[in-house]
Amino acid sequence: MDGHGPTAPSRVGCRAAILIASLLVAGCSGTAASPHPAASSVPTVVVSTTPPAADPTTMALTKLAKDAASNNGEPDVSTAQVVRTTRQAAAALGDHGFIPPDPGGQVIVLGLTGSFVIRHHSCPAPVPPRTDHCPDPTGRFLYLGVDPTTLESYSLRLRNDPLDLSELGPVETLRW
Repeated sequence: MDGHGPTAPSRVGCRAAILIASLLVAGCSGTAASPHPAASSVPTVVVSTTPPAADPTTMALTKLAKDAASNNGEPDVSTAQVVRTTRQAAAALGDHGFIPPDPGGQVIVLGLTGSFVIRHHSCPAPVPPRTDHCPDPTGRFLYLGVDPTTLESYSLRLRNDPLDLSELGPVETLRW
């Protein structure tokens, strides 16, 4: 046999078959030869379809923000700004009385943007002539003061102009 007949494989065909076989064997054993020696030390990346567990504080703040938006006429809000600061700094930034100052006390401020209406509020003492109804307050910016220990809201402020929460510290954004 001269190696060129119809029953004998060509040299190129043999080389291709050997190359494919070696790649298949190497692929099964996980020891594929690499043209770059460092490439064999690269760790395998495993992609998980299970989302990581969210931080319980972040989850509680997100729920509080969603509920505040929905309960105050704006269910379509999907983000909130969050800043952790001192009560004294928050009291100096916002409306007087929004967050009572407490030297050394901590607070989380949540800020939401939308078209809010506060329903079921108490009207201030009537001024003559007496009226039995006062309009529901409206505003574009809703701010909550949140106790960082209990994660419960203890104050709410509605404004038509935004507060610059970055003056209080690093601002995070919650998205839902």
